[in-house]
Amino acid sequence: MTPARNPRPRAILRIHFHPVERNDELYGHLLTVLDGISPRIEPLPADWSAYVDLTGALTFWDRDVEGLIAVLRLRLLALHGVQSSVGAGPTRGIAAMAADATPPGSATVVADNLYEIAAFLRPKPAAALPGIGPKTARALARYGITGICLKRHRPRSRVR
Repeated sequence: MTPARNPRPRAILRIHFHPVERNDELYGHLLTVLDGISPRIEPLPADWSAYVDLTGALTFWDRDVEGLIAVLRLRLLALHGVQSSVGAGPTRGIAAMAADATPPGSATVVADNLYEIAAFLRPKPAAALPGIGPKTARALARYGITGICLKRHRPRSRVR
């Protein structure tokens, strides 16, 4: 029997760039900085952001998520004078929600464990979930679903 290995924590970033002036050349340079940290990037030029998968980069750089975000943000600022805001989480959806709640020049990290994820999601309204627009939020509200709530349900004990 082989010993159980702890799975590697997932770390997905949603990073927003906040330059003084925007142009395609600068956006390309910013993506190059991201590529120097992790080759797994999905550019989102429409809103000057990108997704970055740090899962493998954490081992390569021998840093935790917060440390690698600090390196990334410092490089963007030092090389190009661009502030950024970063949301990190175990999934793209959580990373996007964290990024939306983060002011420029800051980072919000949601760790890859159920307690942290539940603590982050619990106070959010249902409309905060990516893909839930006003119409869907109203439909959910008609069924009494107004917020995100992760509850553990225990099976009922059987009475004999």
